Amino acid sequence: MLARYSNSPELRLPIASSGIRRLLLASLYACVATALWCVYLRGYPWLALVLLPAALLCCQRLWAEPLAGIVINWRSGQWSVERAGARVAIRLNRRSICLPAMIYLAWVEVPTGRRRGGWLFADSADPEQQRCLRVRLRLGRSVGGR
Repeated sequence: MLARYSNSPELRLPIASSGIRRLLLASLYACVATALWCVYLRGYPWLALVLLPAALLCCQRLWAEPLAGIVINWRSGQWSVERAGARVAIRLNRRSICLPAMIYLAWVEVPTGRRRGGWLFADSADPEQQRCLRVRLRLGRSVGGR
């Protein structure tokens, strides 16, 4: 990383659960239920019944928020993630995206090489810290350092 960015203020971004995400998931669940109902009404009740467990399993797995409860840290050019008091060094991936209403964070855990990621919505973290994260992501992209 360039020297002019190395003395930037540190970033500490605790992530909470998101009401926006829950609202989007509720809309998705309504669409899934409507689709299964339409399959039933078209004369395929057994197909709707067979698809129901798969739909319920997918909806249950989507409900878990992978980023809730973690803290994203940046200090002196080093990224890390804290979860349940344990800190793991990470390297952000180029797949991270900043959109106006949300941020997609993708990273690789340095010790294990495990890839992780998730959506960070506008209501899941402090707006000022999210702004700092957006700036840090753009700076990292502009200098090619990830």
